[in-house]
Amino acid sequence: MAHIIQPGEAEAASFNDDSSPDARLTAGLKVSINAQVIPESSLDWYFRVLQLCGSIRGELKSAEVWQRFDALRGDSKDRIWAGLSKVHIHIVDPRPYRRSFDKIVERIIPFKDPSNFLRERLAAKDPWAIWLSEQGQFFMADQILRDSVGARVYSISKFVSEFPTRVQENESRLDDTILELNQFGQDAKPLVRKASAWSAKSAATFHQALDCFLSVDAETAVYESDIIRKRMKSRVLDSHTFDKGDQKHLDLLEKARGNILDNLREPTMPGEEYVNGDVANPYCQADSKDSYLIQAADIAAGIASKLLETQNLVFVVQSFEYVTYNGHRFSVSDAEEYLRRTGF
Repeated sequence: MAHIIQPGEAEAASFNDDSSPDARLTAGLKVSINAQVIPESSLDWYFRVLQLCGSIRGELKSAEVWQRFDALRGDSKDRIWAGLSKVHIHIVDPRPYRRSFDKIVERIIPFKDPSNFLRERLAAKDPWAIWLSEQGQFFMADQILRDSVGARVYSISKFVSEFPTRVQENESRLDDTILELNQFGQDAKPLVRKASAWSAKSAATFHQALDCFLSVDAETAVYESDIIRKRMKSRVLDSHTFDKGDQKHLDLLEKARGNILDNLREPTMPGEEYVNGDVANPYCQADSKDSYLIQAADIAAGIASKLLETQNLVFVVQSFEYVTYNGHRFSVSDAEEYLRRTGF
């Protein structure tokens, strides 16, 4: 009996899947790329891709799509790009954070090539080198988490909050962040990878709430804080569906959402009990075999990943209309300037 594929969760505001370029081409670090398909957008490009790959048996994978898509020329490719370019792409790249840590290492180790010296001492299992390397993993993961869209929305949610006692509680904490780094695990080795993958998902989950704030004139933001708060909350309450994989990431997204909504809750008078009337649809997972929207996200993520691998960030931003990079939306000029400064 033929398997009937469905779109997926009816209440979901978006469908997401992840990919990564070959780590051998990204300094051994895993760059996380999340592709976000909005259900209301046209999927004409996806069905054209299916026709292009009609001879492939079984579930369509992005690597197989890329070979055929890259070989296309002319109108056929342009028609696919017309819809594919509407998919939102969220990139979290650990390489800038490693470069920042390398600069710290240069101050600690008085050698001409301190990074190479550290690698040699690691290979020799030097305890001090192992400790310093672990500190680097913690440093990079922490910075990735702090730069995430989720963390930015959390900070903004505190700013626009009109609940004074809640603001005072937050201000009393020495290190008030959306999530604690240790919630991703105690082992330093996979910490950067985990933080990067979660941050890419958080960009898909919370970027619309961030856009609600950024689209408001800075001079009137203070006077419109109540409107901004309500608009942000409505976006944060949205559900999103991700490809079946790491449930821990979804659990942490739910926790992050709860922390944001706690800031965005309706203000109350002193002594008045707060009644939470908000209903947040849970984030969920779906197997790509069962959802053509997840399949579309998988294909888009694979193509974006290959573009970054074979070209550069500028080419990705030129190809897709909405791209975030390490927590910030990039225009073509942003990407060009970033490439000039970093070489990434």
